[in-house]
Amino acid sequence: MNVLICYRMNEHSKNTAGIFSKMLGQASAFAELGHSVRAIYMSLNRIVLSEVSAQANLNPIESFGPVEKQGESEAFWRLAQKLASVKLWSPQLLFCRYDFMFEGDAFLNFLGAQRHRVTLSVVEFPTFPYEKEIRDLRLRAIDQSHAKQIGKYTDYVCSWNPAEEIYNVPNIRFDNKIRIVDKNISQSKAPLIAEDGVIRMLSVANIMFWHGFDRLLKGIANYIQKSRAVPIELTIVGAGEGLVELQTLTQALGLQNIVSFEGFKPESDLKPYFDAASVCIGSLGLHRIGISENSTLKIRNYIANGLPVVMSSKDRDLSEFDWIHFEGPDDTDIDVAAVVEFVQQANQHPHIRRDIRRFARQHLTWINFARAICQLSTPAKLSDQ
Repeated sequence: MNVLICYRMNEHSKNTAGIFSKMLGQASAFAELGHSVRAIYMSLNRIVLSEVSAQANLNPIESFGPVEKQGESEAFWRLAQKLASVKLWSPQLLFCRYDFMFEGDAFLNFLGAQRHRVTLSVVEFPTFPYEKEIRDLRLRAIDQSHAKQIGKYTDYVCSWNPAEEIYNVPNIRFDNKIRIVDKNISQSKAPLIAEDGVIRMLSVANIMFWHGFDRLLKGIANYIQKSRAVPIELTIVGAGEGLVELQTLTQALGLQNIVSFEGFKPESDLKPYFDAASVCIGSLGLHRIGISENSTLKIRNYIANGLPVVMSSKDRDLSEFDWIHFEGPDDTDIDVAAVVEFVQQANQHPHIRRDIRRFARQHLTWINFARAICQLSTPAKLSDQ
């Protein structure tokens, strides 16, 4: 079967590196099942069509550009129509990541043009509901006016939301997965707490207000005022629109010697940070955008690197995972003393990093997701192509 995956994400963007890696994980999983897979995406200022291998290698076939940043969304989906069927190759399965429609409805037009050419079309909503992510109320209204029409243009949507339908379209519930690349993940067998006794907290994120790291900074300040029995450090790797606010709060709380900001690092450079970490910090503020349950990529990457996690939202994939410390889904300061105790308990497990990595391999990769999508609706028809 021919599978076309479309993401308006840039392979060179620092802010969306994790999302682009997700696309590669999904695409390579379809290829691993023996399907012919192509992807359409952005590369700098060009829109690119590439073949994707089971090893997640991209082999460019054709590209258009340059594409101006102003109006990029509309241009992307118009040009994607030209790239969808080139060199005597036509998709049977179309899988697209939902794209905010602030500028127009080219995304819907693309779906409509492909609807009767493909056997099955699926649109992924990475977050749903997502409206509160759009702070500009005018833009939110524009997007929603288009999004509510999506039922005319696709067979299914998929999201982590348990709703049977989204915008009157059948919803396939799924949980985010990851692609595990051995050379990029920590293989450390060391205890979580190093010989110096410092508990090292780590977060890798494109920093946004819904990550809730302000809660953690305030919790660290409280912890230091009450006790210094166990030394702690926090390293934040990443950029994002919330970075300056966190740096300002760190200064105001006098935490410069405890909290460090490393800026953006590519995936290939993250391994030393995971090797040194005792625990990873997930999102602590998803309640700020109305979400109590989610399926985040970062948590899965942390687990793939053999580390316990701290988070404030539920995750269906992790119901059998023992090494999570939950904080309340509210704006109270994080109880850092409880985090310290959690890490100390996890550190008593003799093979903690190895066992956490093993959980990731058994439960958190994309292959079962790809298999489920291929079996949707008309399996007999799909299998004949």
